[in-house]
Amino acid sequence: MIGQVVGGWKLKEYRAADEVLVLAKGDREDRLRLSKSVVGTYNPGALADANALIKAMNFEQRMRQLEWMKNISKQMLINAGLPNPSVEQLAEFEKEIVRLFDFSKMQSLMAVVMSEVYTQEELRAQTEFYGSELGQAALDNQMRGVQALDKKEPEFYTTPIGRSVKAKEAQSREQMDKTMTPWMKETMKAISMAALTYAKAQATPATGAKP
Repeated sequence: MIGQVVGGWKLKEYRAADEVLVLAKGDREDRLRLSKSVVGTYNPGALADANALIKAMNFEQRMRQLEWMKNISKQMLINAGLPNPSVEQLAEFEKEIVRLFDFSKMQSLMAVVMSEVYTQEELRAQTEFYGSELGQAALDNQMRGVQALDKKEPEFYTTPIGRSVKAKEAQSREQMDKTMTPWMKETMKAISMAALTYAKAQATPATGAKP
């Protein structure tokens, strides 16, 4: 009902010609387009929108910067029989991990999940948010396991569409785990085999080397 307040947002106006619902909170207004949907109707997002979101998040670049890759490199070589890998050996084998850890495949699987969990409106709203400076800062904190910069949720999550996205986080994680686990197991198996081959090659004296 127009004039009603829901979650701090006032239902200010419904523009029938444009099928837009105007929400107001203080000096801020948000507009929700209702053109093809009715409340309660689920419209799956398109893969193109999901891929645009992953790109806006700079996913691959962030993954490459994490310490987990260095930790995997060291642990795999130790398990393979190279107990004290040098800095040079770790760096070299890390390149092999990057090769085997197919980020394009990983992102394709993620996009499928995102397109099934979120609507196109939700995907596009996230793309806009994570493409902003504030969104990038929020991602930096999430990747480090740190709470938001000001110890509260970014303003995006206080909007109606932001709250909808937040409500689907558990579903998204569950679907990601279900989809990614088989691929991750195969990838880690390949990395383990590569570590054995690398460790064996490092333990074998080079041709022509003095005893």
